Amino acid sequence: MYVSPSTVVENQSVAVFGAITPVSVNETIKLRYITPSGRTLERRVSTTDEGLFGDSMVVRELGKWKVVASWMVDENLTVAFEERIFYVKTYRIVTLNASTHEAFLGDRVNITGEINPVRVGKRVTVYYGSGGGTLSNLTVVKTDEHGRFKLECALNETGRIYFRAYIQEDDECFEAWSPVEEILVKMFVTTRLDLEAKPKQVYLGEEVVLQGSINPHIKGAKVILRYIKNGGCWTDLTTLTVGVNGSFKYVWIPEEPGLYAVVAIYEGMDLYTSSQNMTILAVIHGPYELRVKVIDRNGRVLLGAKLILEGVKTVEIMLDMEGQVTVKGLYPGTYRIKAYFKGVEVYDGMVEIYGNVSETVSADVYTLKVYVKDLFNKPVQGVEAKLDMIASYMTPEVTVSNVTDVYGCAYFVQIPKGRYLLSVDGQQVEITVLENTSTTITMQNLNLQLILSVLAIIAVAESAILIWLKTGDRLKRIFRREER
Repeated sequence: MYVSPSTVVENQSVAVFGAITPVSVNETIKLRYITPSGRTLERRVSTTDEGLFGDSMVVRELGKWKVVASWMVDENLTVAFEERIFYVKTYRIVTLNASTHEAFLGDRVNITGEINPVRVGKRVTVYYGSGGGTLSNLTVVKTDEHGRFKLECALNETGRIYFRAYIQEDDECFEAWSPVEEILVKMFVTTRLDLEAKPKQVYLGEEVVLQGSINPHIKGAKVILRYIKNGGCWTDLTTLTVGVNGSFKYVWIPEEPGLYAVVAIYEGMDLYTSSQNMTILAVIHGPYELRVKVIDRNGRVLLGAKLILEGVKTVEIMLDMEGQVTVKGLYPGTYRIKAYFKGVEVYDGMVEIYGNVSETVSADVYTLKVYVKDLFNKPVQGVEAKLDMIASYMTPEVTVSNVTDVYGCAYFVQIPKGRYLLSVDGQQVEITVLENTSTTITMQNLNLQLILSVLAIIAVAESAILIWLKTGDRLKRIFRREER
């Protein structure tokens, strides 16, 4: 009995064939396939006129297989056996990676890799070589539970060093080599390049200074400046020759808005290594201006109010005679507007500046009417009403007074929001101003004017009575004359 091929790639067919002697026609041959995991697959075939038999099947399980053929030899139930071994394998992939592809003499590099299919504890031989010579055995490592391996290697010679990993053939996989990993080991002087943009954000049309230095100071070194805008393509800006102190400087006016990455490159020279550095620059539209008008809840402008603008920059400014202010030179962004009137914060809001903006804000400043009446519910004119803000560590002292008119009303305009103590003719009451409102105060004491008014009424009444009495006496005398 034969098996072909004796080593087959997974998911391909294997053929089992043979012949029995002496020739027996239509003899049943039982074939038992035993898989690497121990499972048994039975198949039956019959011999041909020449005593030949054959079978084929697609095999998938990796490893060592066994096939056993058995048949009846004679009528006494004598059984003959024939056994063969074959292997089902797959192609293994080995990868190898170095932590760097350029290093200096004496550096240590990490060499890592992995095998697929993943197997634990597989021995991987790592080879190395230099120049055009043959590869030498560096070390043997074992794979972990993820099929990975690693080692650390000291670079003890200059030039191009090559690494390659190898794993032997086993029951499941063919032998495999990794691609070659190359490291250039140099013995040069390391250079460092610094680069800075000042400022890092400019308006379109403004200058930006690109400056930096190279260390160590290399006489005649050339530095290339390139930029990329909004993830586009790299563009050469200029090539500079560094000064005797290793510094360089370039004044640039970007022509378009956007986010720029600017890189300085030193390509190396003689024994000096190459180096580069990068900086970021934002070029924005602008500058913008913000016009703010502040009014009270009745539409009147707030003369003497103060505006504070907080954001990319902070501005504090007084409103003009029209109750408005214009702030120029603002960067795009979100700003906070605060308005103060008589020292009280009367507005707090946000505004987005991505162009010239005109904003009218309505502050928490209201009108208060105080009506003063006497005990007879009559309006009292000429009485002083005084408002004092109930101050705390957060609020200033605000005091304002007014005198009642002929309607008994003291009219307070543009009162900041808050809690106040209202005083009228010795009486005090606490009020909260959060909207346009009015309140009424009844005077509990009779003032001099009221007393004089009452006395005048009494005097008039007495005069009327006396006149009535005198008139009565005269009429009586006239009637008596008539009777006579």
